[in-house]
Amino acid sequence: MVKTLSVVAGVAIAAAAQAQNFNFELPNYNGSAAGVTIVGQNGWTASPVAGSLNHNVHTYAGNSLGLVQNPVGGNQFMGGVSGAAAARAQVGVPFNASTYVISYDTAFAFGGTPPATANLASFSLNHNTLGAGTFQGFINLFNFTTPATPASGLKSEFNVFDAAGVAINNASPGAFWTNLQYNHWYRSFVTVDFSTHQVTNVAIIDLHTGQGASAAQTGWYLNGGAASTMPLPDAIRAFAGGNAGNTSGWDNIDINLVPAPATLGLLGLGGLFAARRRRA
Repeated sequence: MVKTLSVVAGVAIAAAAQAQNFNFELPNYNGSAAGVTIVGQNGWTASPVAGSLNHNVHTYAGNSLGLVQNPVGGNQFMGGVSGAAAARAQVGVPFNASTYVISYDTAFAFGGTPPATANLASFSLNHNTLGAGTFQGFINLFNFTTPATPASGLKSEFNVFDAAGVAINNASPGAFWTNLQYNHWYRSFVTVDFSTHQVTNVAIIDLHTGQGASAAQTGWYLNGGAASTMPLPDAIRAFAGGNAGNTSGWDNIDINLVPAPATLGLLGLGGLFAARRRRA
């Protein structure tokens, strides 16, 4: 069921114990308007995929990607632009067989010659040494709704699996995820229960308006399905792909370990409160 939310743009999760946070601010990250490579900053690495371009840390002020200020952002964010190859950024996260709420702020634009092509961008659970399809994970895909006119809007979809381990690609949680604005910041939430190998809830919030939606999931599994014996992921990855010019912005990536059973509803998403972060 999809639940429409009306919340303030300052976003917090009650009862969650933060495991890791990546907010791309000083002193852990050094950025500039033109961008400073993320590789080597606070554990971020070059992608294991050969030939990948790197993401960079940008200041919001004057950033070369042309992305607007995140209403709950600080001074800096991470951005990636596809060119002759896709741009990937990866960092290790020590997941265990527990429940997590994973959240991340995103904004997307296009600096190439239309039409744009898929895949614009994605956030995924990943692994530092194992190949794709050999560990438990999901992919949150972002694409332009009308590639010929990228500025007309975007959509957010998911690649997951059914109980038998058969791929479910481009699954949409609901209408709110299909009408995202161009160059506009959103926060996505994904609740993952590694003990049952499931994605149990997804949510999204427009950080400019405070409007959003939450959708409980009952048939979304990770690689391997309900009886998966695949290893857990040990990293997260940000991606910008498709043709040259696909542009992604990332901020406030949080990996929160929470008590089981846990869904975003139990964690108080319906009662999110004002905690707008002051800009330095």
